[in-house]
Amino acid sequence: QVTVPSNSQGGRGYIFVVRAAGDGSERAVSNTFTVSGTSGGTVQTYVVQRGDILRTIAARFDTSVAAILIANPSITNPNLIFVGQRITIPAPQSGALVAVTPTGGAAGSQIYVVAGGFPANQNVDVDLGLEGGTLNVVLDARTDSSGFVSKLVTIPSSARTGERWVARVRTTDLAQGVAAISNPFTVR
Repeated sequence: QVTVPSNSQGGRGYIFVVRAAGDGSERAVSNTFTVSGTSGGTVQTYVVQRGDILRTIAARFDTSVAAILIANPSITNPNLIFVGQRITIPAPQSGALVAVTPTGGAAGSQIYVVAGGFPANQNVDVDLGLEGGTLNVVLDARTDSSGFVSKLVTIPSSARTGERWVARVRTTDLAQGVAAISNPFTVR
């Protein structure tokens, strides 16, 4: 059992890393836990303007594309937003965060795995698996100069209705690795 520190900021996502006492190389990373409330900032609505893309909107509001996607499950393609579209902007966010979009669909669906808040210019693995189960590497990637990466992956065609799949992005070259697990994709 873990107690969330009282100074945790509302609206922000946190992960917990558990390491084996005798062997520091054995560890587990939790899914993202979002603290309720808005003490870390207020959630607001933004109307998309001509020329906007999610990365510039995220930078403007000190959050990440992943956080915006989690707050707006109706955005099914992070590369496609429309002038006049109203999107929810979550409280400012720091640290690693991963989102998948869309959040549901048929087995064999292609989904975007979008990660932000990772170290810049680092090799990462993008893993995929059932929520609460083993996650397997599906591709290698590299973060850009701002710690961002976006990749298209496919939910296995053997996935069954009702299953919840998650993606994990984790650094591969750092002694103190960084990892985060996404919101779930539900097979319908």
